Amino acid sequence: MTNQQISESANQRIGEATNQHGDDSTQANRPDAAPPRVSVLVPARNEAENVPELAARVGRAFAGLGLAAGEGELLFVDDGSTDGTGAIADALCASYPFLRVVHHRRNRGLTAALQTGFRAVRGDYVLFLPADLESDPETDIPLLFGKLEEGYDVVAGWRQGRKEGKVFASGIYNAVSRALFGLTLHDMNWIKGFRREVIASLPPLRSDWHRFLLHIAAHQGYRIGETPTPWQRRRAGRSKFGFSRIPISFLDVIVIWFLLTFSAAPMRFFGGLGLAALLVSGAIYLGLLAFWLIAQTQIRPLFWAAGGLAIAGLLLFLIGFLAELIVTQGERLGELERAVAGGQGSRDRGQESGPSASSGGAARAVSVSNRPPAPGSGPSTPSTGSGTGSGPSASSGSAARAVSTSNRPPSANSGPSASSGGAA
Repeated sequence: MTNQQISESANQRIGEATNQHGDDSTQANRPDAAPPRVSVLVPARNEAENVPELAARVGRAFAGLGLAAGEGELLFVDDGSTDGTGAIADALCASYPFLRVVHHRRNRGLTAALQTGFRAVRGDYVLFLPADLESDPETDIPLLFGKLEEGYDVVAGWRQGRKEGKVFASGIYNAVSRALFGLTLHDMNWIKGFRREVIASLPPLRSDWHRFLLHIAAHQGYRIGETPTPWQRRRAGRSKFGFSRIPISFLDVIVIWFLLTFSAAPMRFFGGLGLAALLVSGAIYLGLLAFWLIAQTQIRPLFWAAGGLAIAGLLLFLIGFLAELIVTQGERLGELERAVAGGQGSRDRGQESGPSASSGGAARAVSVSNRPPAPGSGPSTPSTGSGTGSGPSASSGSAARAVSTSNRPPSANSGPSASSGGAA
């Protein structure tokens, strides 16, 4: 078996192990293909009856947009389904080359499924659709894509003709979002389209933060548009919505508002509360002093309450200072991560554009060792490996030249070389 066959066999075994044991195993992943233009991301749990029709409609939507083979992809995230949804999606990969499937071993929620999908999609435009077919891919994909082509960074769908029990809860959510964030959109928790740079700039999502993607994007200054989309009644399966999510969503929207408003300057929040507490405490003490001067008596409960309020104000200031230190360290870590990521990207580009130092040295070693010696050549001189510029690195280049020297048969007029003797 040749070295190339061994390498290909090892790579195949690694890929199979990753698909079998990885928490998020990708089936039908084709990383060697050119990145598509449009990626449709569909998270799903227990939607076995809807998956075949979903894939067919996405395919017709790609054809309607005139996308050539490889210019569109459907990324299906199976979020721990128990009804065979993942197996059906895997089987459909043979019929739909644009389909890729990612599996979660257990149900992790829509936010986690979106994060998995955001890491796996490769398109310049990313469209998020549900798997229940309340959104018709054949209609909505061209609508979202066309709005993004107009220059918007993010596009939100606005459900038309909606008739279901979730309308009241959605109305409360949209009203609170408009009041806290100033968004003028009508429907903030429906299908969405993003440019890839928006996806890359999103912070790590947790809890049920998939509902607040528009809020985060608006805070970061991206241009957000809206397009009316027809609403379809669910064809099969059961809705995952429950009214228990309403209080959770309310708490989440408060947390998002706080983080977007004060995460970069926490002292403004904690210091503001502390300053207000100290001012109220000082005003109470002044009133108690005036009361004592006039009536020659004290109100001790109010006196102690004002003292506790003053201590609370000082503690809030202390919390603000600690939060500022944490934010400063976080910014430094972020800069370090960006620097490391930039260096890794440069190395990856260098490896794609040409052989690396070590592989180049190995290639030269093989070519030299297989080259017949020139007649009358003298003893080879061991290399110090101190080349610079585009040549091999010191360690790999020296090792490669040492191997090539030791494998070269000596000429008739040459004695044993120093390097081969040292190697022996």
